[in-house]
Formats: sequence, structure tokens, C-alpha cells
Amino acid sequence: MAFVIFGIGSLVRFRTVLDNPKLTGKAIMVIVIGLACGMNQWAMAAFVTAVTWVLTGRLRSERIEEGK
Repeated sequence: MAFVIFGIGSLVRFRTVLDNPKLTGKAIMVIVIGLACGMNQWAMAAFVTAVTWVLTGRLRSERIEEGK
């Protein structure tokens, strides 16, 4: 599974024309969650989803506080 995630992550990172690095990170997270669901690893998919929500929420709140 690690090779699959690395391979798809490198394809998304270096072959996709995404202007924003945050958007690339979100795309990689979506791929990881999709792989976990496809392999019937529901606990891992839920864990990665929860961690992603917490991280994006925290980063978004820090960015909003800096703008004030």
C-alpha cells in the first residue's frame, strides 16, 4: 500500500497542474481516503478523514487569526 500511495502522490504532485500547494495536498488526501475505502479499510479511512478535517480546520483558523 505504501508504494501505491507514493506512486499516486508523486503523479498528482508532479504531473498535475495545480497552482496552489494546499490544493495538491487535499488531492493527495482524497486519493488516500479513496484507496482506503476501496480496500475496505474503513477504520483507516475514518481516521485519515478525521485527521484531515482537524488539520485543515486548525490551519484555516490560524490563517484567519493572522489576517485580523
